[in-house]
Amino acid sequence: VKIATNNAEREKYDTLADLYAIIKTADFLEKAYIRDSCTLEEYKPICSKLIAQYQTALRVVNMTDTALVDKFVQDYKLDCRAGIERLKSGSPASLIDQPHVNIVRSVAEATQHFITTMDSLKLGMTAIDQLLPLLIDLQNSLQRIGPLPSTFTGKDKIRSWVSRIEGRPASDELNEEDQRQLLFDLETSYNSFHQALSN
Repeated sequence: VKIATNNAEREKYDTLADLYAIIKTADFLEKAYIRDSCTLEEYKPICSKLIAQYQTALRVVNMTDTALVDKFVQDYKLDCRAGIERLKSGSPASLIDQPHVNIVRSVAEATQHFITTMDSLKLGMTAIDQLLPLLIDLQNSLQRIGPLPSTFTGKDKIRSWVSRIEGRPASDELNEEDQRQLLFDLETSYNSFHQALSN
């Protein structure tokens, strides 16, 4: 089927196809970011490039009016709300996109869970039914903060400990070697956590 009668029309349709692909890609990237499937360092440059390509494509096809973009999305049945909103915003997401109060609360909760878990270990609370709930609370609080720099490996360490002990009987206790390693992982993750936030 011939849809273009000259070079100008052909370029327009090619650009519309590019715009479609940009929106789909941006939506996929946003969902990966939300699910913490990519790091902040991986996300930002790709998102910035997509935004630049999106803005260029809009100028080429004279669709700088938001209403025209909405019509394009509707006409082509693009169910990509997250991607569209990000492209329209003109900048990549980051921790500062969250309300300031929520960030402060999430950081405070994670800090408290780190301290509580470390103190519990130091006080001799080494049974699985004592440690597992604390580690799960810590894991969930870190997840609520959102993506952190790739230099922060605390999430992976906590997740590994949860997976390692969650299938064990409640009355089991960590041996001395595991206690020492868990405390070390918690302390290094706690220090790395605050270093990541300051950066």
